[in-house]
Amino acid sequence: MFKLNGQPIRIDIDLTIGEGDDAITIPAGSLRDADTRAQHGITEEPEPVLADERYYYNHSDGTSEPKPVAQVRDMLWGQIKAHRDRLQESGCQAGADWFHNDIKSRTQWERMANRSAAQADADPYLVAGQQVQWKTMAGTFVPLTAGKIREVITAFEIHEAAIFMRAEQHRAALAAMTDVELMAAYDIRAGWPAVYEAQP
Repeated sequence: MFKLNGQPIRIDIDLTIGEGDDAITIPAGSLRDADTRAQHGITEEPEPVLADERYYYNHSDGTSEPKPVAQVRDMLWGQIKAHRDRLQESGCQAGADWFHNDIKSRTQWERMANRSAAQADADPYLVAGQQVQWKTMAGTFVPLTAGKIREVITAFEIHEAAIFMRAEQHRAALAAMTDVELMAAYDIRAGWPAVYEAQP
């Protein structure tokens, strides 16, 4: 940032200094030269470091002030809810495998659980006389049994409960904060259940 008499100026355009008969115009090209700038009292200062605009109002004089605590809290709670909702459909681990847990998949699992409710755990889950081979998030196939279906459904329930609980813990932590600086340093992504990560 370049300044003349304490006021920000641009050096990429012609600069007029003074008024009336005393005014002089300095071509933009010459202002790239440090000696020319020094000759006319033009100083260079580092650009001000702006505060994070999610949490602070930045003013033209380089100062900043915290936004209202309630406004910041609402913003962070919105981010937490959005992350919570994404995790609800980002995969769920049951045993050694990860399974899709989007709404369509959960509906399919619930239907299979109802159909196999009276079967023993070891009984294969059949469709048209063939045991269903369910594709995991890793692309492998798992032969379904009544027990495996119940295992996956239970894992979904535990996973969803853990996600909900973590969101509520974050909400409670934010509710207890009365300082925007603390909120700005708070990690809303910490402590959530694991998500599926594809192997390279």
